[in-house]
Amino acid sequence: MLKKDIGICIRAVDYSDTSQILTFFCRDTGKISAIAKGTKRTKSKFGGAIELLSYGELIFTEVDAAQLCTLREFDRMPKFMMMRNSLLTMNCALFGAELINTFCHDFDPHQDLFDSFSDYLENLQAAETRELKWGHLIAFQMKILNEAGTGLILDRCTNCSNNKYLGPFFSSQANGFICRDCQMSFVDKIHLSEEAVNVLADLQKIITADLNVLYEIEQTIIFHIRQLTHKQPKLAEYFQKTD
Repeated sequence: MLKKDIGICIRAVDYSDTSQILTFFCRDTGKISAIAKGTKRTKSKFGGAIELLSYGELIFTEVDAAQLCTLREFDRMPKFMMMRNSLLTMNCALFGAELINTFCHDFDPHQDLFDSFSDYLENLQAAETRELKWGHLIAFQMKILNEAGTGLILDRCTNCSNNKYLGPFFSSQANGFICRDCQMSFVDKIHLSEEAVNVLADLQKIITADLNVLYEIEQTIIFHIRQLTHKQPKLAEYFQKTD
């Protein structure tokens, strides 16, 4: 059965000299993997190889999760065309795509997350400073964690529920903040600056946060993602240094 949807390419792998295997994050269908035959031919009906972050309307054969779909048509739309003008912008976008591929399951729709991902890519293109780009990345990562059912508890101590004396500690095991009284019980605790705690507790403050504070928060999120998935995200290395 053929199905039509709007999607963003979040992964692209060469299958042969002429074909690709592509992963799309679609608005109504969720994540799908599809073989795109002949995309790399000079006179391909797809207009050439499909690149990462390509956005458009696709028609594909719908199958079960154990099989590859077949991409029949892909009508690219002129969105996210300026992404490659900045290495930081591109890496932020690709990190978002990698995390969607990691946390989302095939054929599991997340319409709100799709819209947030599209907005995230638009915001990255428009952001003029490193601080804004890092801020957009952090806010989007928090969105993915919430959608995956692993949202962080940042308004109280996750162990004793004390919301008056949080203390500057984060624990992945506890899935959020822990207070000074409880921190001895968590060997994975990370000491955070007061500024980082304040920003994490109120993400509205992220737009005025210092780059060093954003860097500190990003390292904490990368650590948490690694603990959840038991592997280091591929793009994490880039964000473990400021540029």
